[in-house]
Amino acid sequence: MMSEPKQEHTFELTAFLQRIEKKIDGLTTHLAAIEASITRLDGRVAEQESRSMRQATEIEDIQTEIADIKSSLTSSLTSGPFGVAFAPTNTHLVDPCEILLTGLPSSVNLSHEETLGKIFKTIGLKNYHKFLVKTRPWEPKKRLKPSPGSTKAFVFQLSSPCVRDQCLINASKLSMVNTSALFGVGEHKIRLRPLWPKEVFQLLKRAHDATLSLNYAQPIVKNLTVFMREAHNSELIPIMTESDLSELKPKPLVLNCH
Repeated sequence: MMSEPKQEHTFELTAFLQRIEKKIDGLTTHLAAIEASITRLDGRVAEQESRSMRQATEIEDIQTEIADIKSSLTSSLTSGPFGVAFAPTNTHLVDPCEILLTGLPSSVNLSHEETLGKIFKTIGLKNYHKFLVKTRPWEPKKRLKPSPGSTKAFVFQLSSPCVRDQCLINASKLSMVNTSALFGVGEHKIRLRPLWPKEVFQLLKRAHDATLSLNYAQPIVKNLTVFMREAHNSELIPIMTESDLSELKPKPLVLNCH
């Protein structure tokens, strides 16, 4: 017969083994749950990788299209004078509004395109001289106190209203630069002024005359359309004819009472 100490030891060992077996079962169950989670995550990762591959292919196609567009644009801007190689043959593709450049020192011997290249670069429009269509001498009808050796002017035309608008929007930057900084001579200021087509100019003049009686802000021109506005930040009102002006209602005067 087994002695009592040995029996007690056997019971303790059996209980210990049962506790270990229970822990192993718990760990096995936990590991099975982890394995199931990993399997689900693997499936999600594989699905995401597949989706990413499809998206990467789509992005690559888009990038290829963008690269083609950039290449085409770069080629257009670097393959020679726009006025020579790219001047539009269809007059409907040329901006009908010319721009008058004044304040150019008479001693500057650069071509019109080279002159505009320097000016456009100064106002942040690098390579915009490539959109030059044509230039012509400026011959004002009246010249008071002619001063040969002072300054000269010329008129130029760009390829589209969009390009012209960008040019005029940035033209104010020239007020901070003297011609000495641009061309190494003189202390003059270069100025750019639009020469609107006759019908636009006449309607714009009528709009300017109407601003006082209407108590409106000064009119503006966008894409060869005259716009009125009650204030500088107000909604733009297109003016196509003089009758459009006559239909506008005056803005009430605001009196400051102290």
